[in-house]
Amino acid sequence: MGDEVPWLLVGGRVVAGVVLVVLLARTHRSSRVLMTALVLVLSGALGNLYDNLFRTPPEGRPFGMVRDFVHVYFERWEYHFPTFNVADSCITVGAVLLVLSSFFGSERKSEHDLAAAAGAATDPES
Repeated sequence: MGDEVPWLLVGGRVVAGVVLVVLLARTHRSSRVLMTALVLVLSGALGNLYDNLFRTPPEGRPFGMVRDFVHVYFERWEYHFPTFNVADSCITVGAVLLVLSSFFGSERKSEHDLAAAAGAATDPES
């Protein structure tokens, strides 16, 4: 997939890396699920980008190919799951965690904000 637009894929990985680093810098340290998700997606994007930039490209291609090395085969059904790599797994797990943090992260943040507000209201020096 995407073989016909390699510059777009590599450029997208670079942009994703920059955006994810900015998001990580702006994420509160107490948001562990969100930070884990961002780090996983960032590591997957950088892993694939590394392969693109530092592997020897096949003839006629501007970038190296991403290494795919995990092949799952279900003999009983004669089904070959699409081959993937660790970077792809990191991106997938990170994306799932991002979705989960969007559902559950706001409650934790609201509780944290309420606790901070209650602490400031009871602080005699404020």
